[in-house]
Amino acid sequence: MSKRPISQSVNDEQTIQIEKAVKLLTSTNNEEVYQNLQYLRKLLSLENNPPISQIVAAGAIRPMKMILKKDDEPKLQYESCWALTNIASGSSLETEAVVNEGVVDEFIRFLCFKDDQLCEQAIWAIGNIAGDCARFRDMLLNLDALEKISKVVLQERQITLLRNATWAMANLCRGKPQPALCKIQPALPTIAKLIHHSDSSIVADALWALSWLSDGENRRIQALLDCNILPDIVTKLDADKPDLIVPALRCVGNIASGDEMQTEMLVSTNVLEILRKLLNNVKKSIRKETCWTLSNILAGSISQIQAVIDADLIPILINIIDEEDISIRKEALFAIANGLTTGNSNQIQTIINYNCITPLCKQLQSNLSTNTQITTIIIEAIQAILIHAEKTANTFNSNQFKTEIKNYSYEQLYSLVDKAGLPRPRILQILDILEKDDIDYSLKFYNSIEINQQNDIIDMFD
Repeated sequence: MSKRPISQSVNDEQTIQIEKAVKLLTSTNNEEVYQNLQYLRKLLSLENNPPISQIVAAGAIRPMKMILKKDDEPKLQYESCWALTNIASGSSLETEAVVNEGVVDEFIRFLCFKDDQLCEQAIWAIGNIAGDCARFRDMLLNLDALEKISKVVLQERQITLLRNATWAMANLCRGKPQPALCKIQPALPTIAKLIHHSDSSIVADALWALSWLSDGENRRIQALLDCNILPDIVTKLDADKPDLIVPALRCVGNIASGDEMQTEMLVSTNVLEILRKLLNNVKKSIRKETCWTLSNILAGSISQIQAVIDADLIPILINIIDEEDISIRKEALFAIANGLTTGNSNQIQTIINYNCITPLCKQLQSNLSTNTQITTIIIEAIQAILIHAEKTANTFNSNQFKTEIKNYSYEQLYSLVDKAGLPRPRILQILDILEKDDIDYSLKFYNSIEINQQNDIIDMFD
């Protein structure tokens, strides 16, 4: 979605003719200039392997730039702008060649033109250049390209121009490192309006722009929330159109990763009801991002965790841990672990009652156990269950929890003690809880490890 050439199928031409055509771009005969310019533009528009590098090497960019200055020859300007747009869609070196020749100033100038075709070509070129790298994106932002394109969008223009303008605005909001918020925030109201457009491609690109701008710091999330379009974004999750659901879900996930108040604004909508549907979506990427969003909500406040429980999402997440694709399973593990480590006693018990222990323990025996981060999350979840069992021994059957964990993951917990990078004190604390009332297990574990590790354990629990 970063760069895209304007495509047109034409007959292949001999490369030797390129240099001749480039030389004729400086002719005083405008018709001759037009014919050669069109010839080069058509070569640049070939579907497969357009000869961009040959045309750049022939020195075409400079005369094309001079043609852009001929305001009394809009036909020539359009062909030249189209050709340069396709050069800018090439490799980074070819894009840089366009930038270094100073062509960008002409593209920016065309944004004020009433000619829809020429304005659209300039926008397309700007979008290609912005999509090449963060350095060019920031250069364009410093030239107020985003603000000027947003003004074009607010005018009554052709639908193709509006589509390209929204795409270019999205490119000016994306990339790492992220653009400075102060450079993109003035265009936010315009981008926010575009999510109500009747054209789905415009809505999709506007949502992508919002997702990129709200990624990261809480102040970026707040900038999105201040547009007062959260309910509208949530509505797009229920649109049954993947091209809208994916960027809308990314926006929602970003908000869920914010502070408690920002997450609360999200939970106060009907988002959980829609997320429940998305957990059954046919697209794996959507199910994965939905689990990621829920994991962030389950890392929030007690009331937010309760909202997820009340929405009957916990049993679905547990089922995903037990049955889903490994990448989705991982996100569901984070979600359940967050609920167990962040929730209150009643909430932990509710999650346990949905039979989460067996799926969690099974994951220590799966391919996921080779991932240090995932293993740590599972261990933290198991530890939270056992600590809860210790605290509520008179209320719940805590021995049942211990027995189930021993049956499914005891050997794995032994072996994890020796794995580098894992939280040994946490594992040993779990084993200590499990072995308090079981001398056979204690001796088995103690005798299975090296003398220096035995001393470590004696020191730890002395």
